[in-house]
Amino acid sequence: MFEEDSVKLIKLSGKIVEGIRANVQPNIIFIKDTNLPIEEDDIIERKLKNGLIERYLVLDRGYYHSGYQCKVKKENTVKKQNSQNTIIYNLNGYNSKVNIQSTDSSITIVKSDSNEIFDKLINVIDSNVENSKANSSLKCEK
Repeated sequence: MFEEDSVKLIKLSGKIVEGIRANVQPNIIFIKDTNLPIEEDDIIERKLKNGLIERYLVLDRGYYHSGYQCKVKKENTVKKQNSQNTIIYNLNGYNSKVNIQSTDSSITIVKSDSNEIFDKLINVIDSNVENSKANSSLKCEK
């Protein structure tokens, strides 16, 4: 027969049920008491003989007529899996591309009106360069 531990059920609402007899295995916890209100996302807590506390997240309560067979995962491993990096891509300009773990073999053809681009450059030079000699050296004739 398996050794039984005394565990504590911590509900999402904050309600705590203590003194539950259970057989705790790495990924499953067996509980004979079918009157307990065990639900997914509840926490089952076990205090070890050395004083450390293990907390298990209930993934599937596994209710059967003979008791519960709760599929669980240690709470600290769930937190580690959920701590993902967030990557934000800010893309600007025409034909922006993002290649993630791939090679870009595409050919991009951009059609634009060169007169429009040079007109915009001249406007920027005129509005930002006050020195007339520098201003005229930055411009080119059409």
